[in-house]
Amino acid sequence: MKITRLQVLSADEHAFVQALAEGWMPRGGVPELFGADAQLGAFLDDTLTVISPLNRKLIKLLMQVLDDSTLPTHLSTYTGLKQHDRTSVLHGWIHHDNPLARSAVQGLVVLIAVGWTTHPDVVAVLEPSMRCRYGR
Repeated sequence: MKITRLQVLSADEHAFVQALAEGWMPRGGVPELFGADAQLGAFLDDTLTVISPLNRKLIKLLMQVLDDSTLPTHLSTYTGLKQHDRTSVLHGWIHHDNPLARSAVQGLVVLIAVGWTTHPDVVAVLEPSMRCRYGR
C-alpha cells in the first residue's frame, strides 16, 4: 500500500494506526470496508495537523507505547501481530481495568472512527439516514 506524504506521523506511527484500524474494523459488514483500506492512518495524520503541539506529541507517544506494549506478551509489536490478535488486544485495551489506559485507547479509536465514518463508501451507507451532508 502506498503511503501518502505524511505531515505529522512517522512511517511507524502510520503503520500502527493502519494496524489499529484493522483490529478495530475487520473485513465484513456494510459497507465491507476494511479499516486499513479506509486510509485511516492518512486521516489521523491530517487531523493531527490542527491540534496543539503538546497534544500531538502525547498522541504520538501513546501510539509508540501501545505498539511496543505487546512485545512481552506476544513477542511482537502490535503492528506485527496477525489480524485476529490485533482485534483481541484492542478489545483488551478498550476494556482495560485502568480508566486512564482505557480512556486513552478509546480516545484514539474515536479519532480513527471519525475517519471511517467520513470515508465515501461509509457516507453512501449513512447518508440516507442523515439530514446533514458530511464526508471527506
